[in-house]
Amino acid sequence: MESADVAVVGAGVAGSVLARLLEPSGYRVVLYDMFRRYRKPCGEVIPAAALDMVASLRLPVPDVVDKIRFFEFIDERGRTLREVEFSKPIWVSIDKTEWVNELREGLSLEIRTVRKLTDIEAGLVVDARGPFSSLGLKVTVWRGYVHSRDYVEKAVIIISREPFGIAWVFGHGDLANVGGGFIGVGDPRPLVYGMLRRLGLWNFLEKAYSIVTLYPRIILSDGYSLRVGESAGFIQSLGGEGIRPAIESAAALAYAIEENGAKISRGLLEAYDRYTRGLQTETKLANILLALSQAMGASALSIVGEEFLSLWLSGRLREVRRVLAALFTVKRRRGQG
Repeated sequence: MESADVAVVGAGVAGSVLARLLEPSGYRVVLYDMFRRYRKPCGEVIPAAALDMVASLRLPVPDVVDKIRFFEFIDERGRTLREVEFSKPIWVSIDKTEWVNELREGLSLEIRTVRKLTDIEAGLVVDARGPFSSLGLKVTVWRGYVHSRDYVEKAVIIISREPFGIAWVFGHGDLANVGGGFIGVGDPRPLVYGMLRRLGLWNFLEKAYSIVTLYPRIILSDGYSLRVGESAGFIQSLGGEGIRPAIESAAALAYAIEENGAKISRGLLEAYDRYTRGLQTETKLANILLALSQAMGASALSIVGEEFLSLWLSGRLREVRRVLAALFTVKRRRGQG
């Protein structure tokens, strides 16, 4: 006998949002996770517009601890490459840990390690294990906090050419969220420490590691289960943004299930594919742009304008025509100069 209509393996953003969205429909949903309390290290920033999306889904809105409209891009030696100021906040820094734990409250959550999804008895199994089941290049990321009010409303992104990767400092209220990761580097902490100390930052708090997927492959189903969030490949390689794509893909799958039922079927897969077309486009374009950035390094920042940066930072890379137009316009102007 099936123990649930829907079993969601992984109670992070994607899994918890999906469970919350399916709950009002009367489905018996069970979340599986290794830990009672959620705590995955990350930068904790999302596009400001994502707050409206969360509210429209009738989900608890995360607490905002900072609004970010100043961006500074620097190289690994601390030299400024580019500064951009937007008229209004384009990012918000949230308390992600408390938000996900709030999403989990009241849901049926089983604390266990699931080795084989085929061992789960349910009408529909959803893989929401993030980087632990996604396909792509795995990069180790280190994250910490530091007491500093110097980064209120500000984000600093440090671009490293060799090894290729980024470190960051994001405003987070009375703290700054700091961290970084680099392709091919198993322990990024020493490199991040060196870069941040050039900015006068040390005495880091709540230090932790995680992994992210770069150049992800999009896989909506493995034949037995459906995938959502980073597990499905929905993470923006260009910068590692994963929270918003997790929310969007969870909402897309919830809509598909409501229309087609909680069983794998052709109709369910086609609906899920249709509802995630924008995310798929964004993921593929971000992979291409990341490859170009890896080849060009920090010089890539010198050929893109504020229009492109706005589209990228606000999570709108799926607007392909606007993205290409922004790049073309900059190239043409440079040629005229």
